Amino acid sequence: MPRDQVVRSGFVYLGQFIAHDISRELGPLAEAGPETERTWNYRSPRLDLEVLYGGTPATTPYLYESDGRLKLGLTEPSEEFPAAADDLPRDAEGNALVHDPRSDDNLLIAQIHVLWAKIHNRVCDLLTEQPTLVAAPESATLFEQARRFVTWHYQWIVRHELLPLIVPHATLREIECDGLRLFPRTYTSGDAPIALPIEFTLAAFRFGHAMVRADYFLNPVARIVEAVELITLTGRAGGILARLPARFAISWPRFFGGSNALVNRGESIDTFITPALYDFHALAPTAPGKLIPSLPEMTLRRGSRTRLPSGQEFARHFGYPELTPDSIAARPEDQAFFRESGLRERTPLWYYLLREAALEGVYEAEPDGRHKVQKMGPIGGRIVAETFYQILNADADSIVHAGKSWRPPAFIFGDFDGMRKLESMQEIARFADPGR
Repeated sequence: MPRDQVVRSGFVYLGQFIAHDISRELGPLAEAGPETERTWNYRSPRLDLEVLYGGTPATTPYLYESDGRLKLGLTEPSEEFPAAADDLPRDAEGNALVHDPRSDDNLLIAQIHVLWAKIHNRVCDLLTEQPTLVAAPESATLFEQARRFVTWHYQWIVRHELLPLIVPHATLREIECDGLRLFPRTYTSGDAPIALPIEFTLAAFRFGHAMVRADYFLNPVARIVEAVELITLTGRAGGILARLPARFAISWPRFFGGSNALVNRGESIDTFITPALYDFHALAPTAPGKLIPSLPEMTLRRGSRTRLPSGQEFARHFGYPELTPDSIAARPEDQAFFRESGLRERTPLWYYLLREAALEGVYEAEPDGRHKVQKMGPIGGRIVAETFYQILNADADSIVHAGKSWRPPAFIFGDFDGMRKLESMQEIARFADPGR
């Protein structure tokens, strides 16, 4: 498949950031059992940027400067690159000072975290200079005003950019017109936080694993960096002894930009996974003599242990046509394995949804209309979309309740002529780093 027919890579890692924001379990991934649905979620299942903000400056002071801005870390300078506030804040040993250690899982997720922290800090200045943009109550502090402004833009991006990029338009139209089909309970803003469907957390929203590339253009100088190196460039992997080298700071136009040939676009949504995710287990710290399964193996193992329905069971239950047994194996040489193992008739849901996307071949235009890009299949897309609709519906402070009449406001920023709105990740990145 041509690279320009795949979603830009920034959205793959934005998806990982979102997953960290709405869900966290403390048990080992490979050791889950059928009680997973009752496992405590250590994140609020809301799009509230808890992974970024923690609590408040009073309750999680290690995240904040004295004025309510989020702390950032300086990069390690070199002769060619000066130090800049482009890293997570770190201690002397290179450990990230963040609410969730997963924000330092790989370089790109760490840089997504830095991007949103920069947005918050710039919004603090913006609302001070232009108080008419404030969406919070007049009695709110500057921190509270900035957090709502940033969080509502974040929710807007998820609802109006990310979902239309990865979910077929027909699926979104059906939900808008006919309501929810898979998870039909209608949550109201007064309900307790919803329990996220394990079909979403353990299968459908892991579609991004398939889209991880073998290498990336990080910026105009560090041109091509292998994905394995992106994992080691974190404090969690032991690759940062104190600070991130300045030459590895991300240039976001390379990840959220338009049609430029140097924009990183993901791999296809299919069952072929980059070797970097199989090598990940070799880099993860572990006890001597204990083997860590690869990331794809952990996903499949957890799905089995939590008794996720097979793809065929899920399709039959909700009246979707099943993929034919002969179509389950992606390569002819794998047919015998799938037949002898019984996986042609009982396919793990995660694999099934990746195969569905590849076989359905839904390609639709990006919001700017320049390229048609691959979407998830009808079942996978529906699981993802309905879950996010429920998340927003169950949050009294979300853009579908408190912000029902709110729209991203227009204002002037940077060196651009005219008023602009932060309605896309491309604009978000321009606002965060106007000179980059």
